[in-house]
Amino acid sequence: MKDVRFRAWIRKENAMYMVKKLEFDGELSKVIVEKGGKMVEYLPREVELMQYTGIRDNDGTEIYEGDIVKVLGKENQLFGYIWYNGYYFTVNLHNVPGADNWPIMKEENIKSMDVIGNIYENSTLIKPK
Repeated sequence: MKDVRFRAWIRKENAMYMVKKLEFDGELSKVIVEKGGKMVEYLPREVELMQYTGIRDNDGTEIYEGDIVKVLGKENQLFGYIWYNGYYFTVNLHNVPGADNWPIMKEENIKSMDVIGNIYENSTLIKPK
């Protein structure tokens, strides 16, 4: 079974936390995170959820939606961010025309990438389209 996990970017706090629970009342109604050893509730509109892709990068770091990765190419290094295209997780390579749907589930692609930040805490590294 797939390991389904999320982290949440809390907009008003400019902070990232691991999601401990999602509550639904017909639709998502609460996002509960662990903050300083306590469980804290947020409304869905207060957070940006990022799903764990189920894979780890070259160094063993978990890869989430919104992560910025360095991709080690044969001749150079490329940078991109992880996103879900509606079917699978991909890397949108920055400044590479037509490279907005590079699948990350291929083993050779995973071995060539390292997480270097995320689009919320490290927005100066790369700008999503």
